[in-house]
Amino acid sequence: RRLPPRRALLRLVTVVRVLFVATALTTAANVTASVLAHPVWPSATDPQRYCQAVEAAGFLLATMLSTPRCRRGFHGCLLRGGTGNRRAGALIAALLGNRSLRRALRKAAERFRCVAVDEVTEEDLLSPRDTGLHARSVRASLGQVDAFVSHSWGDDGTCKMAALRDWASEFEAAHGRRPTVWLDKGSIDQTSVAADLAGLPLYLLGCRSLLVLVGNTYGSRLWG
Repeated sequence: RRLPPRRALLRLVTVVRVLFVATALTTAANVTASVLAHPVWPSATDPQRYCQAVEAAGFLLATMLSTPRCRRGFHGCLLRGGTGNRRAGALIAALLGNRSLRRALRKAAERFRCVAVDEVTEEDLLSPRDTGLHARSVRASLGQVDAFVSHSWGDDGTCKMAALRDWASEFEAAHGRRPTVWLDKGSIDQTSVAADLAGLPLYLLGCRSLLVLVGNTYGSRLWG
């Protein structure tokens, strides 16, 4: 059975990490055996053993830096650093909101919220009518929300809820925890929607993935 792209990528990362560990342990064993045979610690004057020691340390460091927690932290640092895609997102947000880049970033960080997927009910996805979902949302840091949910209010809420639950189950199986999502009705204060519209590019970049709940009307609507 073909794996979903994200799960296949996670499996590939796991295989690479195992190879890193195996290579590091093998190299470290060779260095240890060499030191035991000739009890002199590797140095620059002993190029072969020195290079092996550096290689082992490098593979161990790569293994530690490729953990999910480190990858999330790196993503968050990129978002907080004001460079690359985040800067582009901030520029779009600034143009939409008629404000400076710095103010756009600050506003997005202040208003960025997420919802635990288990807080979302079928009623929440039936219509844009306020169902109190915003009160169930919490503040979040840019880069720390699992998915930005895109959908159309013209599509069937029951089907959207079923798709969201299926995705959440796959996420839990892969990560061992339930996901958090950015969902318009919950993450935007429904009493001041206009205040958040300019921040949408940064909210999207502040999530680790994009989850699209496609229905019959999704492709014909600019905004859900």
